This record gives sequence, structure tokens and C-alpha cells, in this order.
Amino acid sequence: MYESNEKYILVKKWYDDVAYYGVVDIRGFEVIPTRYDYISLQKHGNDYYFAIKDKYKNKIGLLNSYRNVVIPFEYDMIRVSNNNDDWIIVDKDDKRGVIDFNNNIIIPFEYFSVGSLSEKLAVVKYVAPDSIAKILSSNAIKDASFIGKIHNGLLIGDYDLTITSNPNYTYKGYSNLELLNALSDTLFRRNYYELNSEFLGTYFPNYEAFSLSLIVGHNWSTLPKKVGYFNDSGEQVIDFIYDDAKSFENGLAPVKFNNMWGVINKKGEVVIPIKYEATKLWKVEYYDLYGIKKRSEKGKRITVGFVDVNGVEYFENN
Repeated sequence: MYESNEKYILVKKWYDDVAYYGVVDIRGFEVIPTRYDYISLQKHGNDYYFAIKDKYKNKIGLLNSYRNVVIPFEYDMIRVSNNNDDWIIVDKDDKRGVIDFNNNIIIPFEYFSVGSLSEKLAVVKYVAPDSIAKILSSNAIKDASFIGKIHNGLLIGDYDLTITSNPNYTYKGYSNLELLNALSDTLFRRNYYELNSEFLGTYFPNYEAFSLSLIVGHNWSTLPKKVGYFNDSGEQVIDFIYDDAKSFENGLAPVKFNNMWGVINKKGEVVIPIKYEATKLWKVEYYDLYGIKKRSEKGKRITVGFVDVNGVEYFENN
């Protein structure tokens, strides 16, 4: 058994050292044959769904409990809302967006991350195109570790930045250092991608994705980004001005700006001043209070005080 809910069980079998997934119901009857590379059990209200990867298209689609295709096989990730919201978060070509159950686009695939709806609003993180352009024009490789995932006869790489040239790849005769220096050059990088696109295209949808993986690694969290809010109709209602933000609860949400935390309402108006230097500002359950946490000298998060929705502070030294 691998994963389950109250009605279905995700199962895994091994064939020639390769894992394949299927689904059985709680009585043990087969629902989805055990022959897929990826299956995720999902639920929307009282309805059950299966996100399945088509191994020929290498894309994920969504099936309902009758095994009918609800969302076509054209996404890299599908996550259905567990509530009754018509809100399906999807990844496509390394970007995130939102669709409905008719595959209509609610939020276009332009964003770093999209959160679940909370009080009909969702946190959305955005990486500005000018930030990416600056990174792509850089000649410095910050993290070359993701090169290790380019198999298929181009480069043999380890995650300690040791890179060995493969005699079958296009550019021959480079030492490890020379290869790293060459890949840090923008023109070389583009030529390299174009000449090896039949291989690299398996892992990177375009040159930009390949180049970014070399410069900042595959960890997109290192890219500069801002946070705003969209409503359930796909309309941006609060602009991308925050460094971080949390979901709305009782009409309010904590936000971070210039390394300071505060609280806003659904109109984007500041309710609790954005002045608290903290690692976290969190809503206290059952109370109109927000806890303020910092890191102690030993690295642990500790609660140093509270502030209520009227801005009244409660600290230990008060």
C-alpha cells in the first residue's frame, strides 16, 4: 500500500526495478491498472479523482471515479481543491496557473506559485520578467549541481559540482573548469543548447529553462519574486508588492514588506502596521491576536509577543 483515502488505495508494483502505480478500491477491486509512472489520489467535495501521467505524452491528466478524462493530458502537475471551489492548480512549462473543471484558464500559466483559495482569495507569487532577464545575462554560475540530472550522453555530473565531459557530446576536449567557464558564457550556453536540443529538450522546455538551471540551479526559490492576491474569478485584487504573504482568515492576512511583517484586509489596507521584524507573524486560533516569532540564539523560533487587530501590543516587558 502506498497512499489511500476513505474510498481508494494507491498501490505500487515493481517490474524490472521500475515502480508502477495503480488504484484499487477499499474492497481490493482494481480501478486503475498498475502500469502508470505516476498517480495521485485527489478529492473535490464528495467526488474522487485520479491525476495520472501518460507515459507517451509525459503529461498529467485528470480522471474521475468513472475513469472518464476530465482534464486532458497536458500538464506537469494537477492539484484539485479539496473544497467545492472550482479551482484546480496546475503546472505547465515550468510555470503555475489555475483552471476550472472545464479546462478553462482562470489564472494564466505565468506564476511561481499559486495557493489554495481561502475566503475566495489566493496567495500568488510572481517572478518579474526583468529579474529573469538580469539573471540570464549574468556570466556567473551560482549552482551548477543540476547539471548532474542531464543524463542521455551529454554531461556526467555530480552534485558536488564535479563535471566530467562525455566523449559523445558536441563540445569535446574541455576540462571540468573549462567546461564550467564555457557554460557561464551566454553565447556558448545558447549554442550548446541549440546543438544538443534533441537531448536537452527532454529535461528543459526551452533555452531559458536550461540556462536558469545552470545559473541559479533548479531551485526557483532563489529567484527574486513578489507576492499578491487573486480572487476566485482570476482577477488580481492586491498587487505584487509583498515579499511574503499568508492566506486570509476572518478577512485579514499577514504580509511581509522590506523584512517587516504586518496585517492587511481584503482591500489591501494596512490594519496592523507593517513594522514587526520577525521570522513569522501568525494568527492565534480562536482569538483576534497575531503571534510574533523570532529566532533565538540557538536558532529556534520563539514567541516574543502578540498584537491584536487594533494594533495593541502584548509583550513580556509590557
